[in-house]
Amino acid sequence: MSTIRFFIIGAPKCGTTTLYDWLGDHQAIHAPLKEACFFSQDVYPTADLRTHISTLDDYLAIYRPPSPKIKATGEATPKYLYSDAALASIQNLWPDARIIVCLRDPVDMIVSYYNQKLREGVEAAPNFEEAWRRSPYSSLRSDEIGPPEINGKINYVFWAHIGKRLEKWLAAFPREQFLIILMQDLKVAPREIYQKLLNFIAVPDDGRTDFKASNESRRVANVAFHRFVRNLKAAAVPITLPLHQLRGGRGLGVLKLIDSLNMEPGAYTSAASIDLRAEMYQRLADDISAAERFLFGRALVSVKAKQASR
Repeated sequence: MSTIRFFIIGAPKCGTTTLYDWLGDHQAIHAPLKEACFFSQDVYPTADLRTHISTLDDYLAIYRPPSPKIKATGEATPKYLYSDAALASIQNLWPDARIIVCLRDPVDMIVSYYNQKLREGVEAAPNFEEAWRRSPYSSLRSDEIGPPEINGKINYVFWAHIGKRLEKWLAAFPREQFLIILMQDLKVAPREIYQKLLNFIAVPDDGRTDFKASNESRRVANVAFHRFVRNLKAAAVPITLPLHQLRGGRGLGVLKLIDSLNMEPGAYTSAASIDLRAEMYQRLADDISAAERFLFGRALVSVKAKQASR
């Protein structure tokens, strides 16, 4: 039997890293690089990044099974869900690929994504509501929601639309080649989800019982200080790049340590008011319904969340 190829796609901040880490620990699974972003250049160009993969041959070399004992190999790039180029390439290269889709409440997801971009120094808005409202598409009910970024600013409406994107993928591949995972299930039933994953990619159960979440939630304590450290890090690139190269891509970690001291545990949903969440649920209602058609009766947004936003 040939090695099964799998792709973990989905919305940002939906547990793709956790799933990939779980699978990567299995001896029969080859998971060498989480977010290659190779096929999604239409959504997220990587040519200027050190992690850029320039050719298909280089990409294939990374994911080539290192031994006959490997039963499945694959990557996890959430952005592929939003990428027409990725959909076309994967359909052409691996028409029998197994597609694992990670989803969650889109409002929670978008607020979490804002916090991630704030930590990365990409987002300049000091609060989520300002970041959401500056998108010209935030108040429109249209399938044309614009590019991922607008004049260098993140278009959160683009990332929130997951139902229409899911429809495109399910129209391109047979339904049996999809496994849709809801993020909340990773917390309440990790062992069950893990077994579903292994069954889906035809890999024997290794009896794993320890399931830890990756990328624990954190938030920036002082936004101004955080941006200062990020700007300092960017300005120091001409000096630090040769050091990174000498150390095989690793720096000394001084600025990273300073930045980490400005982080604190925190729930992302607290960054959006009840009124704003209600407005967002209304704005995304059609797309949420589109996604829920593929969930076999399960809800993408809990009744509790909807009631709290009324």
